[in-house]
Amino acid sequence: KLPAKAIISITADVSYRLYINGNFVNQGPSNIGSDYLDTVPPTHWFYYTLDVKKYLHEGLNLIAVEVFGHFREISETTSGKGMLICDLDTLPNGNIIGTDTSWKCNIDTSFSKSGSNYYQNANFEQVGWNEISLDDSLWENASVKEFAKDGYLINSEIPVPMRYAVKPTKIWFSDRDTTAEKYESLISDMPYRKTGFVLDYGKNLTGYYGFEVIA
Repeated sequence: KLPAKAIISITADVSYRLYINGNFVNQGPSNIGSDYLDTVPPTHWFYYTLDVKKYLHEGLNLIAVEVFGHFREISETTSGKGMLICDLDTLPNGNIIGTDTSWKCNIDTSFSKSGSNYYQNANFEQVGWNEISLDDSLWENASVKEFAKDGYLINSEIPVPMRYAVKPTKIWFSDRDTTAEKYESLISDMPYRKTGFVLDYGKNLTGYYGFEVIA
C-alpha cells in the first residue's frame, strides 16, 4: 500500500537519470564544481532527496536508473567508483528498499565514444528498459562496493532540475523559414534529403534536443 510519504535519496558516479514506472523523475547529481581536467579526487559528493509518492501506485512498482560514467557537460570529476546509491524510505516508518545485490543491471551498448564525440545506435537500445513489463531475466545482479567515507555524501541544497518541453519560436531550413505553429507539418511533408536547420527559441536555454522519427 502507499505510504504517507515516499522519500528517495539518490546519487550516482558520475550522473544519473531516474525513472519510476516509466515516468522521468529527475536527473543529477549537481556538479560539485571542479574545473575541467581536475585530477584531484573530490572531498564530497552530492545526493538528492525528493518525495516520489505521486509516481507510485498500489501493487508492483519499478524504479529504473540510467547511470552515466560522465557528466553531460564538460567535467572529468569522478570518485573513481562508478556506482549508484538509492534508498526509498517512508516517514516515519523507515526504509523500504536500498541498493544491494537484489538490484538488476545491464550495460547499455547503444552508446559509444569516438574521440570527443558520443554516439547512440538505437538498434542496440533495449526497448522498454524502464517499463514495468521489462523481462530482466538475462540481466545480472549488481555488486556492492565498499564505501566507508564518513561525511563524503552531502544532501544537495541546489534545486532539483526539472525538465519540460519547449518549442522554438522559429525554425529555418536552408532556403525558407516558418513559425513554430507550422513547423511540424512542414517537417512531415518534406521529402527525404540531407538538410540543415536552425532553431530560434528567442532566449538562452539549457536543454536537450529530442526527435521522433517515423520511417
